[in-house]
Amino acid sequence: MPDNLQTTTSTSALPGFWQRTVQRLANHGLGQFVLAFVLTLVPFIIANALAKLALDGEQWLHIRNAFKVAVLTIAYCYYVKKIEQRRVSELALPGAVRETLQGFGLATLLIAVPVVLLWVGGYFTVQGIALNFSLLHLWVGFFSVAVLEELIFRAILFRLLERSLGTWLAILVSSALFSAVHWLNPHADVLSTVQLLVLGLMFIAAFLYTRRLWLCVGLHWGWNYAQGGLFSSPVSGQKAEGLLQSTMTGPAWLTGGDFGIEASVLASCGALVCTVLLLKAARQQQWVLPFWRRAAATPATIATAD
Repeated sequence: MPDNLQTTTSTSALPGFWQRTVQRLANHGLGQFVLAFVLTLVPFIIANALAKLALDGEQWLHIRNAFKVAVLTIAYCYYVKKIEQRRVSELALPGAVRETLQGFGLATLLIAVPVVLLWVGGYFTVQGIALNFSLLHLWVGFFSVAVLEELIFRAILFRLLERSLGTWLAILVSSALFSAVHWLNPHADVLSTVQLLVLGLMFIAAFLYTRRLWLCVGLHWGWNYAQGGLFSSPVSGQKAEGLLQSTMTGPAWLTGGDFGIEASVLASCGALVCTVLLLKAARQQQWVLPFWRRAAATPATIATAD
């Protein structure tokens, strides 16, 4: 069984009272969320607030992001090692660069194909090329965003939901939450929300395929950078100036409108096809049954493969 599917919790390294308290929490699905929130998201929230106070201003953006990534990563590793008592296999470094670049390349292709189709149809026009520091700025910034969101939505939220609700329900619930959070972005509407739901499904499918975060991070990173860094499209409603100075015209359902190319039905179709292929390639014998079915099943029938 992959390490990050294990549900056995040991707290022998903790003192008596805390050991008993943590053990009680760790034995329940809601308690696991409480522990994860206290040990991972609370330090991240504090780090975010401190970074804004101490390093205010656009010039400190990447330092702030690096600090937040470091704090959340360390907090997550501590939670996994101390509470779940296992190695953090989803963040193991061997193969990380390869998987990240594979995801980045695939996401770039998923954005480039709709852009080419829009260009052929006369909806996308290029006025010029800009080679400047903003390309590196976006490249680094979108990487930080990808790592943070994948840690929060896939490593923490999806994985803990999967342990209680089972794989299929966890896929639906965590994707819906990922989409709902982006409803707060500028120019968000029903169309963009549906697309973000599909995008969340694709990122989860990538996690299920590898049971690691690196392919998800690469997909997320490349998805955002291709839009803003290459084609100067808004990214989730935020304006970006990238390599190709361009304009987009046409109906929002086709072009994505002010939210960005990712809200285009063309991008949605590509992401949906990718999701189906990744889910088919994922080993479903590693998927988890919901707790009410596990309780009724014999150990031999629980769908958590060795």
